[in-house]
Amino acid sequence: MNIEDIKRKYWLISIFVLLIVASLLTSFIWMSNSIGQSQSQIIKPNLLYAIDHNGSVAVRLVSIDPYANPIAVQTVCNLNNEEKVNLVAIAFSPQGELVGVASSAEALYRITLPDCELDLIFKNNRFRWIPGIAFDRNGNLYGIDSSTNELVYIDIQSQSVTPIGPLNFSISGIGGLAVNFFTDELYAVVNDGTADWLLKIDKITGVATPIGTTGNNLDWTGAEFHPITLELFSIRGPIANVSALMKVDLNTGQETLLGTVDNVRAGNLAAPWPEITLHIYSVKVICDKEVINETFTTPNFGEQPFLLKETVLSTEVNIHNFRETPIRFLIKVVQANPLGSPKGNISEKIEVVLGNNEAVQVNCDNIRELLNVFPFEGFLVIEAPGELAVTAVYRMETQAKTIGGEIATAVSIDVEKIEPSILPTIKPQGEPPRPGRPERP
Repeated sequence: MNIEDIKRKYWLISIFVLLIVASLLTSFIWMSNSIGQSQSQIIKPNLLYAIDHNGSVAVRLVSIDPYANPIAVQTVCNLNNEEKVNLVAIAFSPQGELVGVASSAEALYRITLPDCELDLIFKNNRFRWIPGIAFDRNGNLYGIDSSTNELVYIDIQSQSVTPIGPLNFSISGIGGLAVNFFTDELYAVVNDGTADWLLKIDKITGVATPIGTTGNNLDWTGAEFHPITLELFSIRGPIANVSALMKVDLNTGQETLLGTVDNVRAGNLAAPWPEITLHIYSVKVICDKEVINETFTTPNFGEQPFLLKETVLSTEVNIHNFRETPIRFLIKVVQANPLGSPKGNISEKIEVVLGNNEAVQVNCDNIRELLNVFPFEGFLVIEAPGELAVTAVYRMETQAKTIGGEIATAVSIDVEKIEPSILPTIKPQGEPPRPGRPERP
């Protein structure tokens, strides 16, 4: 074999090796993309999710569309549950990880997708009494302990369960825990032994504030906010071989039965964290009244003398939801004082819910109720997780009374469409939380 033959053979072998390496890299990239795509395709951003049980054994992950008629249920995947544990509570982290509490095994599991493998994270005997869990936007995992009636912090990194504080509310059975994706506030639907209640829970102190009874007494409950509409849902069951899906009123706690989730035995509910683009509408508001009690003339009413003139400046803010789905947003009132004066007052935030094509008006009477200030000059601030149609109507109405007792009225109206300031999208896929209890910002 001469030198040329050796070179030719060497180049052929090199080309062959390069082709193999390229093929392996291509396969790896394709597999990685396939796994990523399949995981993103398997979990939809507009659905709720629950773990179905056969008796006390978790058997499959299902998706639930609460807005379909009838309620639509599909199998996402069958669980590889060799240990035959139950999963009484599940939650999606902001990073998209799905975890669940198995009270029967006193353990926290990771549910890997898309194959639905159950991977043990850690064990702790407190998991026997934790019927509800939820992540907040920062990745902190919370639970309610029905044996001690406490809010607890579940630290996955340090594998510990730490009490935050007493709920000051007695829990009986399985209850649901949920974080509002928009406000990051913590809610629970629980049973006190006689009735089901909606609670709002302080994440720092653990203290629960009862909002109201749901009108039911069904005990085994899961709760979750819809990632798009931000409405709160609860699932109750099982009754026979079905579960009942409810919509919960955040203002009163009352539940409305939407229908049954057939062939599903679940008392747990979860939804993936959405990305929220915050729309801020700052609407100029003037509410004032001026009375002049003297003789004068004004060209608005001719040159006849008047004895009394009253001018009212008012603002009406009209808010319209043009979406096909409900939207939940916050409003507050901010008083603006002249530069150099004490800072103006700021009202508490009020939550407003508008259904499809519904509208609401905020006027000067509402401003006075929110802040108890008149005259008022400042802003109505609307914080919404999506676009709204916002219009301000500015009205100046003048009434003048002549010396002879006649009353003349002049009205001036100006209408302004309010454009939002769009803040950077809130992306929950942040860094995992550091070990330790969360602190108040």
